Amino acid sequence: MIRIIQANGKDEIDAIRDIKDRSFEIGAEIEAVARKIMDDIKRRGWEAVREYSLHFDNAEPREISREEIDDAYSKCPDDLITAMEKSAENIRAYQTELLAASREWSAGEGIRLGCIVRGIERLGIYVPGGTAAYPSSVLMSAVPARVAGVEEIVMVTPPTSNLNDAVLAAAKIAQVDRVIAVGGVQAVGALTYGAGFIPKADKLVGPGNAYVA
Repeated sequence: MIRIIQANGKDEIDAIRDIKDRSFEIGAEIEAVARKIMDDIKRRGWEAVREYSLHFDNAEPREISREEIDDAYSKCPDDLITAMEKSAENIRAYQTELLAASREWSAGEGIRLGCIVRGIERLGIYVPGGTAAYPSSVLMSAVPARVAGVEEIVMVTPPTSNLNDAVLAAAKIAQVDRVIAVGGVQAVGALTYGAGFIPKADKLVGPGNAYVA
């Protein structure tokens, strides 16, 4: 049951302050653990990523094949596929309108000014697993990247025994280039520094728990 505090006096205000202080302490503890893992991955690379994946998820990181993605797509109900394709279409249309264009202009004799808009080389997308496996996270991250001209999109998601079919189908719809089954801080570390077959990304996006985010 959720504890409800009616803050009508000093005692209640002190109780609220205590809760806030505890949350900051927990946040600091989580950050320390995450930083330790990140530093270890930076130092040891693939060996560390593999060890943490086996420790936390009891699974080795692996790349999801195109056949597995196609199979997941075929298993999804038709109405779900239609809804995701329509969502991707709407996101694409909206982001296209927002996309800034490169432009150039004259600022006087012999002076040309301008700006160039271009996509980054590689984007990393983190997609949670378990009960927080939302295909919308894939669409909202990957479709805008495609519109922006990102050259390669790499998606990581925790290596559960049964990967979410809707998430993999969304990756197909959003034209994600690679899907890798690896989760947690080790996934973020691998994309940050590059490790083994997991390439270094220029930018990371996506939701996650306190350790990932």
